[in-house]
Amino acid sequence: MNNQKIRVFYPATESRIALRTEEDWDRNVEPVRTYECGSEFLITTERPFFYFKPMLVRDGAVQWSRGENFLAIATSGAPLDVYPYFAEDTRCSICEMPPLVSTSGRAHRFRAFLPPGYYENTLKKYPVLYIASELALPNSSLRSLACLASSLGSGSVGRIW
Repeated sequence: MNNQKIRVFYPATESRIALRTEEDWDRNVEPVRTYECGSEFLITTERPFFYFKPMLVRDGAVQWSRGENFLAIATSGAPLDVYPYFAEDTRCSICEMPPLVSTSGRAHRFRAFLPPGYYENTLKKYPVLYIASELALPNSSLRSLACLASSLGSGSVGRIW
C-alpha cells in the first residue's frame, strides 16, 4: 500500500476543502487536518499514481477546482502541495502595465503575465522572469517565456542576456 500526503492551500473563508479522486469522483475525501490556510489529506492506495481534484464545499454545495486534474505519484514518499483556484479567471493573463519613467525621463513599457487563479489564491508564490525591454518579441514568444517562468518553481531569474 502507498500513502500519499496532499496539502491543499487555499484561503477558504466560510467554506472548506475536500478532495475527489479517480477511485470515486462522486465521493468527497475529507481532510485529516485543517489549518488556517489549508487542509491536509492522506490517501492510501495500491496504485503507484492517481488523479484527484480539490473541491470547495460551501453550504452543502460543491464546486470543482478549475484546470486539469492533479496527478499524485503515490510511490514518491514526498508530500504534494497544491494551490487550486475555483472562480473563472476574468482578468487578463497578459497585461500592459502603465509605463515607468526612469530618473533620466525615459518611459519604459512592460507587460505582466499572470497565471490562472493569480488573483484568487493569494497563498501561491510565483517565480519572476525579467526580460530586457529592448527585446521585441511577439506575444507567442512571450507566452512561451511565461510557461518557462511557471516551470522554474519558486526561483527567479534576474536577467536574460
